Amino acid sequence: MNEETKKLTIPEGYEFDKVENGEVILKKKEIAMPKTWEECMDVLGSVSLFGLRKPYLRQLPPDMEAPMTALCELLLRRNAWWKQLGWKPDWKDKCDKFCITTGEGRVKATVYCASNAILAFPTAEVRDQFYEAFRDLIEEAKELL
Repeated sequence: MNEETKKLTIPEGYEFDKVENGEVILKKKEIAMPKTWEECMDVLGSVSLFGLRKPYLRQLPPDMEAPMTALCELLLRRNAWWKQLGWKPDWKDKCDKFCITTGEGRVKATVYCASNAILAFPTAEVRDQFYEAFRDLIEEAKELL
């Protein structure tokens, strides 16, 4: 018996799952979202928060240091998630963006299509995961969001 082999190129973002009834089944790869500062830095490469913040802290009122530091950390973590997802909001399109905003003194989960929000994500699920992972930082920075 002569066996013939065929080579398949698996599209980016997918992985082999199984062979069923002679068909190759692929599944979408799970994207592991970074949850710690170190994991976010692994995604982004070398970024120094402390090198960025030192000159600016001298210009801030003392009561703003903690919220500003939290905001800087949130932005770097958000950027790591955007990079993992291969996504960045396009505020000119009419697609919904799922955001974390503040109003009436509290943090809110919102949906916008054209209004900018600093913590925007492609789905409600990703937005909610980000909130759960970084709730303390979001609460610390909420007056700046």
